[in-house]
Amino acid sequence: MEIPGEGHPRTLPLDRNRELLKTAREETYKTIGDIHLPVYIWEPPAEKAPPYPKSVAAFFFSSGWDNGQVAQFAPHCVYFASRGMMTMAFDYRVSSRHKSGPLEAIADARSAIRWLRLNAVELGINPGKIAGVGGSGGAHAVTSAAILKAFDNPIESATCSSVPNALVLFNPVLDTSKSGFGLDRFPDPNIAKEANLIRAIAL
Repeated sequence: MEIPGEGHPRTLPLDRNRELLKTAREETYKTIGDIHLPVYIWEPPAEKAPPYPKSVAAFFFSSGWDNGQVAQFAPHCVYFASRGMMTMAFDYRVSSRHKSGPLEAIADARSAIRWLRLNAVELGINPGKIAGVGGSGGAHAVTSAAILKAFDNPIESATCSSVPNALVLFNPVLDTSKSGFGLDRFPDPNIAKEANLIRAIAL
């Protein structure tokens, strides 16, 4: 294999997921101050699109609430769009870019699901067929939207549900106790207890 000599710039490796992200349509689903959170949307091809409002898969990348790339699930989005679903990759706040934590991620996942329902007609989707898909901190965020009541945003309409109709989870953060993961990311242990999904399921 040829190795570039001194003075010759190296070619950066191609990030396939980032390249796939460029094939999506980008919109803003939430604005908080000067932060504009994007969603990347893939439509199924015309020959695969159903004749009725489409089901939608909403993807939330793995993060541990610290970092991560919204492009992580781009290959999944492209695949399921090719099979007739609407697919979307949602960005959300993480500490490395927004100095945020789990509570902001939870809030953003709730906003994302509500945004889908509020814009269902324009998007051509069925608001009763929304699958939330997430990994790690993103999985915790979208599962929190499904089963936790304590973290709803008072400025968002409670009449529009933030609960996805189905969940698909990859290595989800479920236990936020001292024997689990992420206790130190919460403002205090009591809030971490409220966000503990294992506890919520048991109740």
